[in-house]
Amino acid sequence: MNKTITGKIDEYGLIYFDTDISNPNNNKVALKAKSIIDTGASNSHMKMELIEYLELESSGKTNFINPKSNLVISDIYLIDFKLNELIVNNLEIRIIDSPAFPADFIIGMDILKKCDFIYQAHAKKFELTYYLD
Repeated sequence: MNKTITGKIDEYGLIYFDTDISNPNNNKVALKAKSIIDTGASNSHMKMELIEYLELESSGKTNFINPKSNLVISDIYLIDFKLNELIVNNLEIRIIDSPAFPADFIIGMDILKKCDFIYQAHAKKFELTYYLD
């Protein structure tokens, strides 16, 4: 079975969702975290304030290239992610290294690869289809 989410793209070309993010170790949940799609991000990322709120513990370190700040070394955290009925358990996330970033969470390709995604810039519409087993 598949589910489709449709919506409008804002004046800057951005797509925001409210997602639920939880700590699988203590079941603490952040409801309606402001999340943004970033097709250029291989992995998903989260602001440090949300990591601290959920009381996540680092499961190691990794590095990645940020086009603005070059090489970034980040802790890795495991979360459970939910967008409507799309659920990704034990998702590895990294820290958003910009405190001024306009969202709490970056939805990267690690989540988007589970979906079909249509971005219509001229019409300012999008469609995200995900598949349930």
